[in-house]
Amino acid sequence: MRLIADGSRAGRITSERLFLIGRERDVMSFVESSKPWNAGSAIVDVAFLHPAQPHRDPRAALAADLAAAAARCRAERPDAVFIAVPWSEHETIEACVDAFMTMPVAIHLAPEKIMNRFEQPRFVSAGALSSLRLTRTPLSPAEIACKRAFDIAVAALAGLLLLPLLLLVALAIRLDSPGPVLFRQRRHGFNQEAFRIFKFRTMTTTDDGNVIVQARRNDPRITRIGRMLRRYNLDELPQLLNVLAGDMSLVGPRPHALAHDKEFERKIALYARRHNVKPGITGWAQVNGLRGETDTDEKMAARVAHDLWYIDHWSFSLDLLILFRTLFSAKAFRNAV
Repeated sequence: MRLIADGSRAGRITSERLFLIGRERDVMSFVESSKPWNAGSAIVDVAFLHPAQPHRDPRAALAADLAAAAARCRAERPDAVFIAVPWSEHETIEACVDAFMTMPVAIHLAPEKIMNRFEQPRFVSAGALSSLRLTRTPLSPAEIACKRAFDIAVAALAGLLLLPLLLLVALAIRLDSPGPVLFRQRRHGFNQEAFRIFKFRTMTTTDDGNVIVQARRNDPRITRIGRMLRRYNLDELPQLLNVLAGDMSLVGPRPHALAHDKEFERKIALYARRHNVKPGITGWAQVNGLRGETDTDEKMAARVAHDLWYIDHWSFSLDLLILFRTLFSAKAFRNAV
């Protein structure tokens, strides 16, 4: 109760007065997780439902608790009543609703703990079907179409404008070291579907097996021309072909080798959620300096956190910002190896 009292006093500007009811552990859990005073609400009173006791009719005990709570609520005149009862206890919830329905208050059902994992859960209705939506698809059909049209237009234009540069880079790679000009490697794309990514070859090896050693700073496998290409992100330009083919987008989480995906899926929660959108040539993590070797789990966790933030906050303007920062921000070139 001290937590409730102290928290309510902390809300100096009160937008709503709340009355809470439920078992003590459920009410306290709700208060600790939601901290309503941070939203300007004040808790004016709390009524605890007593646990079931032997040799006492549970329905009669609940009715007595609710009668007392309703009387206190009517006297306090709150703006809203929050019922902190597990959603599986249908009869208890219905009894609580019935007890407060005749009062001029808004009635809320406190959220289950699982809802704390999601930013914007909401009830949605489509005809007779209603549900609590915990997450939405990252992009709506209209947004997918808009993003795809932009990808095709920009990738095609960039390919034409950069064609002389692409040919010069290909010639330099051919003269610098033996091996193919383009490096192809299997990566996971949208919905974890595998595709082959195109890059300018920057190393003496072209690994694509179950064990792939990441490039590191001063890696002896990196060629002379490859070091320059990596420094200025020029090795990524052939991925314009992947964008035109529909395997990638201009902006999205960077795809990793299949071997690395398997490793980090075991170590980092929700790592695979990165594949809920198409991978990108550049991304939110990269323009924030999170690129290059991920030699610790913490580095990869930070990169994944940025990727998930991008998925949850996608907008067309955010893609434009990332493209701008890819070209003109020093952070986008940081940690290149």
